Amino acid sequence: MAKGWMGVALLALGSSVAPAAAQPPYLPDSSAQGSSADPVPYLDSSSTSVPPQPAGQSSANWLPAGLANAWDRPPCPDPPVLYGSFGYMGLERQRLGHGAAAVLDTASGGVETGNPPPAGAPQAANFYDIQPRLNNGVRATIGYHWDGQAFELSGFYLSQNSASKSYANAQSLDSFFNVGGDFTSAPLGFEPGLWLQADTIKLRLQTALGSAEANYRCWFGADTDLSWLIGIRYLDLYERFSFFTGDDDLTALDPTTQAIYSVTAHNQILAPQLGLEWNRAINCWLAFTMSAKGAWGANFLTVDTQLKRGDGFIGFHNGRSQTLFSHLYETGFFLDFRLCDQARLRAGYDLMWVVDVAEALGQFDYDLSHTSGRTKNNQTIFYHGPVVELHFLF
Repeated sequence: MAKGWMGVALLALGSSVAPAAAQPPYLPDSSAQGSSADPVPYLDSSSTSVPPQPAGQSSANWLPAGLANAWDRPPCPDPPVLYGSFGYMGLERQRLGHGAAAVLDTASGGVETGNPPPAGAPQAANFYDIQPRLNNGVRATIGYHWDGQAFELSGFYLSQNSASKSYANAQSLDSFFNVGGDFTSAPLGFEPGLWLQADTIKLRLQTALGSAEANYRCWFGADTDLSWLIGIRYLDLYERFSFFTGDDDLTALDPTTQAIYSVTAHNQILAPQLGLEWNRAINCWLAFTMSAKGAWGANFLTVDTQLKRGDGFIGFHNGRSQTLFSHLYETGFFLDFRLCDQARLRAGYDLMWVVDVAEALGQFDYDLSHTSGRTKNNQTIFYHGPVVELHFLF
């Protein structure tokens, strides 16, 4: 009899604790509701239906409304964001090619003879002597990123600078200017033999550079470090080379015996562009980035050639324009320092090759009967220099 009552008591105890033991761990604890849920009535195994949950009644055996499940749309892992950057950029042009600009007249004896350069005269000036300076400027980017892709506008402007080299040796510097092969002749208004046994020579190179891009960028996957881009690019490349001669500058300074021969080449390239960028995190605050881009398209070239006397008299001033095919390649290597969640500092080095363009010196012509200079449009110019910029999220 005692065993019978004990069995009834265990059955009653089991029916009161079973729902709490079967409660999934992610459901709210029933003890926090202030009252225990009613036990679920026992259902006979022959029953074919489950009674509906009473309206307004909470039970540990019923899933709460709004619980995430396999049919729910997952939250977006890559929300749209606006980003940008600005900073410093400096590029240095490669040196001009080797080429004699003048020789030392060892036969004149320091007297203006008007004779052409003697055979075997030692070189006194070379175009390679000019050391280009760093073109300093700014660069900036603004972009919009969404779902593993982005659209961005970027560019830089490097202001014009000047590099020069001067030479002085009284009545001893012979350059190679001529008129149709005659070294003793000169264009109308210029002293014959002005470029023979001169006192001073000054070579000067001026450069400026600017770029603007519009690119669509896409990442190869959600977890990849590699992205590609396609877009359009405009590159503006300005160069001016000048050759100053002072025939009597060290003896009797006279502007009518001075001459400046100058050539300006202005390359403006508009081209479609392709590129890749690879980012690799080194640790939680430092990452390495490498980028490479190439553009191939039209170059709207203008060239101006001028001969001017020291007092402002113009011997000739001619220009030409043409369209040609040019291309450019740019690569960069950078370290990215994380400052906070919304900002990082980038520092690195940029290299750029501009191919099949007109270099200013390439249009230079010693024969002054060619008043439009030479035509040489297949040259390559190399630039390189540092980049420091701040990247941020809005």
